[in-house]
Amino acid sequence: LGDRQVSGMFSRCATFSVYRASKSLFLPATSILKPSSIAVRLINDYSTRSNCQPLIYRDPTKSSFDYTEKAVIGSGFRVSTADDGKKLKLICKKDGEMRYHGVWLRHNCRCPECYAHAAHNTTVRPEHLTGDNKILAAELKDDIVHVTFHNHTALYPVDWLKEHAYSNPDILYRKHKEAEPLVAKSLPVSDYNEVVHTKEGQYKWLRQLNFYGVSLIKNGPADRNTVRKIADRIGYIQESVYGELFHVKTIPDPDNLSYSSNDLIFHMDLLYDESPGGIQMLHCINNDHCVEGGESIILDAYPVIKQLREEYPEYFNTLCTLPVPYMKIDYVDEKKYDMKFARPHITLDKYGEVSAIRWNPPGQYAISVPEDKVEEYYTAFIQLSKMFAESDLKMVHRLEPGEMMTFNNRRMLHGRNSFKQNGGLRHLQGLYIKADFLRSKFIVLSNELGKKEHTKRVFIDNMFE
Repeated sequence: LGDRQVSGMFSRCATFSVYRASKSLFLPATSILKPSSIAVRLINDYSTRSNCQPLIYRDPTKSSFDYTEKAVIGSGFRVSTADDGKKLKLICKKDGEMRYHGVWLRHNCRCPECYAHAAHNTTVRPEHLTGDNKILAAELKDDIVHVTFHNHTALYPVDWLKEHAYSNPDILYRKHKEAEPLVAKSLPVSDYNEVVHTKEGQYKWLRQLNFYGVSLIKNGPADRNTVRKIADRIGYIQESVYGELFHVKTIPDPDNLSYSSNDLIFHMDLLYDESPGGIQMLHCINNDHCVEGGESIILDAYPVIKQLREEYPEYFNTLCTLPVPYMKIDYVDEKKYDMKFARPHITLDKYGEVSAIRWNPPGQYAISVPEDKVEEYYTAFIQLSKMFAESDLKMVHRLEPGEMMTFNNRRMLHGRNSFKQNGGLRHLQGLYIKADFLRSKFIVLSNELGKKEHTKRVFIDNMFE
């Protein structure tokens, strides 16, 4: 049932309110009724993210939860207090023991009184945590854990607790490993009409982008602003110093190497920006037959960096620690720019896995590191550059009018062979979208289409990945 249908069912009864469990929450369908008058609770299987939500009724005149229909979520759990009430202990047959501090539980209570479900925000403030957070009692009813504090009874879906089992690193690490990216052996391809007109087509394209970092969209029109139609399938365009859209074509005295006919070595864009472009889209409007060369080259940086770590661990560690500045200086443009930002080539997450990659040798500014680290840096820098150049994972493709290369600018390196126009024209139109939108849209479509696939790492330096 939809929210409106469920709300309508109980709109005539002032003592009822409706809740839906989405990813981790109970969602009030009306905001005028008190949380104590719960009549309907929709429980979702958090492990499968199912959209099929069974109704579970409660008599609002009773003080305890008394369901007339059992939840479909499996049991196999039991709860108790531990450490003299300082912690809750949740025991699962499959995953063993999970422990939660009282103060953490109080802060993350999922009851309607403590959580603004429509906004997905907690209403528990820091000052509410300064009192007595001792757990007085805990019980499990219909896969809802009830935790009694001195002045509050908190509620938690048992699968939500399992999903956030910080005391059990094995559970968290399994989720983390599920986000391990896949490496493409050839260039993944999607169809323009399917991407624009069907959710299945959008999902296929986003899956390729999310899993492999790149997707070539074929069979599209060669019209200007076509790239914007594709971008609208994910989210909003991310503006840069080039505006919303930019054009890659040869111009005299270019202020960007892309606007020449020279070859371009492997790089990522906009690293001088605090939030570099996430997904880059390059749509071919013209590439006349008389144009020689100019093939686009794509390389997945992730497996090459993994190779560096295995073969040259000392170089890997150097590139994880020394900050490298990138710059964009333009005093000719009407708005004028003098932008610099420094960070290491590689960032690791809390598991020691690669969570962010940065590579743009032409856009690097002069490094400023301790004197005894200069040669160490350049030895590592040159070795990684050589490994990129010699990698057999390169994907080379000549873009034809109507085709669009879409790729994750935070993971994939791109470059170009030099070209001769011979009186013809090579013209690409491009834009950027935040990588957050890729991750978000993939999760949404995966849930809506019942795919139940987990998102892969998108390399936005995110500890949640």
